[in-house]
Amino acid sequence: MTSATKTQAATELFDTRPRVSSVDAMASVAAHVCPEVLRSLPRCDQRAKGEDYVTGLLKVRGRKSARNMAATMGQSMGREVSEQNLHHFVNSSTWDWWAVRRDLTSYLTSAHHPAAWVVTPMLIPKAGVHSVGVDRRYCPRAGRAVNGQLALSVWLTADGFAVPVSWRLHLSQPWLESATKKSKTSIPEDYPLESVTGCALSSFQEFVRIARPAKAPVIFDLLGASAADLAQVFGSLAHQVATTRVPSDLQLQVIDPAFAGYQGRVLPAAQIVQATKGSRRTEQYVYQGRRHLISIAKVQLADPAAARPRTPLTLVGMMPLDHPRARTELWLTNDPEFSTSSQAHQVALADHVQQGYLHLANRMGMQDFAGRSFTGWHRHSTLVSIAATVGCLVSPGLASEQRASHFPQLDGELRVQEALGVLPPVTQ
Repeated sequence: MTSATKTQAATELFDTRPRVSSVDAMASVAAHVCPEVLRSLPRCDQRAKGEDYVTGLLKVRGRKSARNMAATMGQSMGREVSEQNLHHFVNSSTWDWWAVRRDLTSYLTSAHHPAAWVVTPMLIPKAGVHSVGVDRRYCPRAGRAVNGQLALSVWLTADGFAVPVSWRLHLSQPWLESATKKSKTSIPEDYPLESVTGCALSSFQEFVRIARPAKAPVIFDLLGASAADLAQVFGSLAHQVATTRVPSDLQLQVIDPAFAGYQGRVLPAAQIVQATKGSRRTEQYVYQGRRHLISIAKVQLADPAAARPRTPLTLVGMMPLDHPRARTELWLTNDPEFSTSSQAHQVALADHVQQGYLHLANRMGMQDFAGRSFTGWHRHSTLVSIAATVGCLVSPGLASEQRASHFPQLDGELRVQEALGVLPPVTQ
């Protein structure tokens, strides 16, 4: 297939006009997409198994285990699909998931330039304690601990669709200090201990280094970052437009000449935004059909030891006017061409990713991987990305569907608007 033909085919697939979604349509699109994104697999039988796995993720309703996928596909495709082959393809094969992610990214961007790359944490609940990276993580929003994995995912967002194209597991100190755990789950020896924000930054930098994607703003949709974390983010991405959510108590130094009375003072982010009310630094804006008061102030990180030199930043507060009790969203950006419309657009992209994640958890089997290994998890998540791509191409509206009721108790946590702390292991 020539480059022009591939671009035309991808453009046709990305046509977002309303269309009828069906399992058969997904299987048909998967048959087109898989050869393109699995071409790095050296053997044709590997590529066939990869397409079988992706098709299984799309066809099976409920838990997407290798057994369920093999049984469902055997019935619908009129040929035997081996459960053992599917299991081996993910857990024991040696194919390079980064090569597949690179080709997936290239395939997606051949039709549309990304509006932004969104990096977001994803909590994956687990019943057991043996899967790689599982910890008891406290979710302030839910007010309780949840047993699960924490992944940082990089999403391509463009023209009303959002697809995850890269993944990184956050591993706690107990996992990285245990030679037994690392050996049993194939964790690389040099895997670093990172904060959640540090892991998010590493996830994006690793993706950029290997996949070499088109340049676009990056949005970090997470909370709980410290001044040192943010200094690392903005220091590392000095030549990249970057925006991140920030906690209300983050200490920032006001450097905005519009606020002479506050110039040079170090205050919590929420207090700075409160001080802008009634000034020329506020503007009403309609976002997602609701009125918001958007406040801005020029600031820099307050901890001089954490950031030298300190980068001029814009603090943005988005307060819903129609719901006075709703929480004001706080963002920090290094965008030199900041505007309220661009900020609202970026928040909309981050919100769209959250809807895509709900779809991923419910329909694409992200939480269904039964293996325990680091390598198996990465291969499964990569194949889930391909399945999510197919689902989005067939019906862009799928990402906004409600999740099934079998996974309702984590609804607040899955949005991950709070920091996710690792709890100590339970003592018997």
